[in-house]
Amino acid sequence: MDNRNKEITFDGFVRGLMVVAGVGAAFFVVRYLSEVLLPFFMAWLLAYLIYPMVTFFQYRCHLHFRILSIIVSLLVTAAVVCLGHTAHPQRVCQSEGGDIPYHTGVR
Repeated sequence: MDNRNKEITFDGFVRGLMVVAGVGAAFFVVRYLSEVLLPFFMAWLLAYLIYPMVTFFQYRCHLHFRILSIIVSLLVTAAVVCLGHTAHPQRVCQSEGGDIPYHTGVR
């Protein structure tokens, strides 16, 4: 089948137009709601990253309640982040030019 000589029908044109409009609308909505969606995306990313640890604590360490394995996983993650911060505070708190500016919300 030769796609170069394929005839464009009204039905195909409308479907293509709807796909382009849908992608454009989705892009606009995501861009418009980016400040609202960012915390949800970060929460999803955190849950995705600690899920293997939760299943490890639940099934391998035999914690009978899932909420307990979630709490232990969050505590382990927080401990690793805190230990990493205390081991290298200059890399986290300073940029090349000095301190990272702190926004207080007051102008």
